[in-house]
Amino acid sequence: MAYLARQPEGKFCLVEEVASQQKLPANFLSKIFQRLARRELLAPRRGPGGGYALAKAAHKISMAEVVSAMEELPPEGNQCFLAFRGCGAARHCAIHDAAAQANDILWQALRRTSLLHLERRDR
Repeated sequence: MAYLARQPEGKFCLVEEVASQQKLPANFLSKIFQRLARRELLAPRRGPGGGYALAKAAHKISMAEVVSAMEELPPEGNQCFLAFRGCGAARHCAIHDAAAQANDILWQALRRTSLLHLERRDR
């Protein structure tokens, strides 16, 4: 997404172009882009001049939105950070409180960090 954030507004990039520039497998990146498009973080366009572009300005996309779309971190809320069975609202695992606090801090940081901020650090 940082690569797309560096493009002129309205420029659509092919998955293969982004994959080549970022040294990622195109099939892998295509699946990620599809997921991000379903969450309306990327705008897809078919046909000549098509590809993907950011669906909104980079400063309006938080890393929390991106991570949430990818479902790679425990969700915000009272779910067990370590995904232990039986750990929930009624009964907690031994590390639940510390892990929940760490999870809250992480999500706060992700909400404060925009794609624009990340793109500037990536230069």
